[in-house]
Amino acid sequence: MAGYAQTKVYASNAVTTTPTHVASLSNSYDQNISTSAELSAYSGVAILGGAYTSDIELQFSSELPAYTTSLVKISADDPILGGLLGGALSSLLGTLLTGNQIFTVDVKNSLGNVVLTGDSSVANSFATAKLRVVINDAGDYFLRITPDQNYKSIKITNKLSVAIALGITKKLNVFEAYYISGSALCGEATYTSTSATSIVNIGDAGVTDPKNVLTASTTDFSVLSIGLLGVGPSIEQIVYFEGPSNASDTFGVRLSTSASLLSAGIASNVSVVASYQGAVVQTKTLAELITLNALTMTGGAITTLYMSPGSAVDRITVRLSSFAGVAQSLNFYGVTKTLSVPGINAYTAICSGSTVSLTATVTTGTQIRWYTVASGGTAVATTNSGVAFVTPVLTSNTTYYAEQFNGSCTGIRLAVPVTVVAKPIAGVIAGEQTICLNKQPASLSSVSADAGGTITYRWESSLDDVSWAVISGETGVTYQPPVLLKNTFYRRITINTQSGIICESTPTSSVKVTTKNCMVYANPMVRQRIKSGT
Repeated sequence: MAGYAQTKVYASNAVTTTPTHVASLSNSYDQNISTSAELSAYSGVAILGGAYTSDIELQFSSELPAYTTSLVKISADDPILGGLLGGALSSLLGTLLTGNQIFTVDVKNSLGNVVLTGDSSVANSFATAKLRVVINDAGDYFLRITPDQNYKSIKITNKLSVAIALGITKKLNVFEAYYISGSALCGEATYTSTSATSIVNIGDAGVTDPKNVLTASTTDFSVLSIGLLGVGPSIEQIVYFEGPSNASDTFGVRLSTSASLLSAGIASNVSVVASYQGAVVQTKTLAELITLNALTMTGGAITTLYMSPGSAVDRITVRLSSFAGVAQSLNFYGVTKTLSVPGINAYTAICSGSTVSLTATVTTGTQIRWYTVASGGTAVATTNSGVAFVTPVLTSNTTYYAEQFNGSCTGIRLAVPVTVVAKPIAGVIAGEQTICLNKQPASLSSVSADAGGTITYRWESSLDDVSWAVISGETGVTYQPPVLLKNTFYRRITINTQSGIICESTPTSSVKVTTKNCMVYANPMVRQRIKSGT
């Protein structure tokens, strides 16, 4: 079974070099995300001085491998975290709040050497794949830390700007640090942030309500907007999953925009980017995804576009790039990670009154649930991967839906239509007759018969009305028997070759051609011998 189990591994300890200015230190590693250590910074007073900073260093029990992502929940007195959430977008928009409160991050290895650093007062310091400020659906802020070297601890220092007024205290709360062991669970992304590139004369550009993309709601969404800009600038929103996906997983990206922007060509200027540990795994334009999903996107309608990168993914970016002369906006509803669509065996149509074996193949050990509805409902069968589901006897076209299931996650339902070809009607033949030996009977006629471009016939003969032999080459609706020496039975079978298969009717009622000896013998003894068969 593919691994989707997760464990949240917390920092096991915390130390500080400023114990008198840090309250409730143990709350930062008590594995309770709702309690925090409190770091104070003070600007001092005139003449007397007394200014101070504070720090906390969260420690994991062992050194973590490079590219392991840790998350640290924090909150601050000043609204600096909201500014940092925008990454490069915040710097370009000029909304980076360096103001009064500042914090720094130093990530260290087991030798105490700093392998990654960030400073909230430095533009773009929190705008890389290694270090970001992200938000969850509850509006809580987290540091998302992904060093490219091994590390063991994260030191956070709370400071104040030198320009701040005297006698001011600002607090920074540090709740918990943890990383995820195991693959990402199915469902919605857990965190989000925003960013931008090369934006000038910004106007109304930006991302509104970013946290709305972290639920499955069809009424909550963020809006990516770009004003009347030249070609090149872009706005983007990134969603993050806790842990990497499996290579076979699929992501459903939900978007909508106006009919006028679709007509203007916005589908070619929207990109969906799948990444892992900061490296791009797959990039598709909205236009490409519409084609791949065989969809038609209409103005104002939410469209779910599926992409299967074929490799581990930990984040999806939706990017809106501008094109000259048009003010653009895109509604982003979120991204759902799900299991891949099963692969279905090739099968042909079936004749009415038959069953069909449908086989779905997915990751080894994963089960397949079979439904008769596209969503909801109760499974009509559950099979293991590679094991056939045998349908009931079918008399009309039926669509089944195959859904991968691994014990905790479900996948996209794949429609599996089964074409059922109606059996033709046998009809009625006529021509029962008695003939003289060694004479040719009259033609056997058709009283009624099925007909059409896919209909043919087969004639069969029998001497006992039990064992039947095919009459080679006779495929017409009527049949002319040859000269006969014995009593012979005939019947006709109607054949429908629709949809590449052969469906046969039941045979018609048989017609008997009786033969008799019509010669006249004058000698009574000869007549008697003929009569007695001797």
